[in-house]
Amino acid sequence: MNEHIYAHEHPDSERVRPGGFTLWFTGLSGSGKSTIAHLVGPELDRRGLVVDYLDGDNVRTHLSKELGFSKEDRDTHIERLGWVASRLTRQGGAVITAAISPYEETRRLVREMIGGVGTFVEVYVKASVDECAKRDVKGLYEKAFRGEIKEFTGVSDPYEEPSEPEIARHRGAQPRGECGTRRCRARAARPDPRRGSSVTEETLQQTVTKSLIEPHGGPLVDRTGERPDDLEGLETIMLTSREVSDLDMLASGALSPLEGFMGREDYERVVEDMHLANGLAWALPVCLAVEAAPEGDRVALADGDGRALAVLEVEEVFDYDKEREAENCFRTTDEAHPGVARLYAQHPLYLAGKVTVFDRPEPPFPELARDPADTRKAFEERGWRRVVGFQTRNPIHRAHEYLTKGALETVDGLLIHPLFGETKSDDVPAQRGRPCVPIGNEGSRAARGG
Repeated sequence: MNEHIYAHEHPDSERVRPGGFTLWFTGLSGSGKSTIAHLVGPELDRRGLVVDYLDGDNVRTHLSKELGFSKEDRDTHIERLGWVASRLTRQGGAVITAAISPYEETRRLVREMIGGVGTFVEVYVKASVDECAKRDVKGLYEKAFRGEIKEFTGVSDPYEEPSEPEIARHRGAQPRGECGTRRCRARAARPDPRRGSSVTEETLQQTVTKSLIEPHGGPLVDRTGERPDDLEGLETIMLTSREVSDLDMLASGALSPLEGFMGREDYERVVEDMHLANGLAWALPVCLAVEAAPEGDRVALADGDGRALAVLEVEEVFDYDKEREAENCFRTTDEAHPGVARLYAQHPLYLAGKVTVFDRPEPPFPELARDPADTRKAFEERGWRRVVGFQTRNPIHRAHEYLTKGALETVDGLLIHPLFGETKSDDVPAQRGRPCVPIGNEGSRAARGG
């Protein structure tokens, strides 16, 4: 019959939903793979993940009925299992497999298959043949010892121990059930060219429990700190309301990975091709305009009322072309554009350096204010893995409602991100727009951020 089967070629797609992973439990029959998997699974489910279990015996029932237990048949069975796991992982799923998978080479092939679309975590549940035989309520080991069952892994057929699993757990090392409550400790895997980057306990924890993609550019930056004792002796630079807003976003990590106002290298790259010097996508410069270079290597930053907010470590001062920045960033040099008008009115030099913010302004609507760490925590508490953000300076109207409801059909949650501050003459004042912003709760699929 095989000569009458023709595989269809389908269009290739490189799209992958982020966050997908497979926990691949391997070990002898009776080692406790399924037991531990069924302890881990409910915890993932509690955190809002949809978990798919691919147990070796169940997959044999549905996909590998015709296969026996020869090495060739075992390899085919594991490759089928790996292919199904890779499809689910590619869709951003949380997959748990529990299969003996006795051969190292076949597990390596599965690792490559799944690792190309998500995270592969090999969990070796180690137990000796004697330990497994003692726990064997089905009597399979006794039959294998007597030769009644042929090709039995660990007795008449080999089991090749994983050389470098992400997690190795000996069933005799802890009381039953403890792995589920304390979690199996991940050991750091040495780099291996067959496996790509190594997986550590930290990255495994992020894969299993965090689920969200990393913040833009990596970990969130925190530029808050203590008020320095020598503040009174520092030269003070007064900030515009826009620069105060930029400073607060630097403090909270909203502009991560920036740790301060941009230097020339980042500025030039952003103006030219909307990337930082390290290649990270970035749309607009975040700069501090000054009239002259400061005399010291540290300066105090204050708002329009003279209230000290932060200290900046002076790294460089450089000039810039206002017309060039306007043309490249706003695509116009017309002063009727508010961004161009603001740019032309500011000081002629840019001051760069890291900031330490010790006094953050009180937000106009505290009940809406959320730092990036706060919103990410809210997403995790709700079990959201894919979140769409909608940023608006105006009250939400029917077109916005249609747009956001449509987005919710394909993601887990919606972040409404209203902008409050100085407005254009034809904008709705913030005091009137505030009642139009929904307040999210645990039972809804909308959250807010400030």
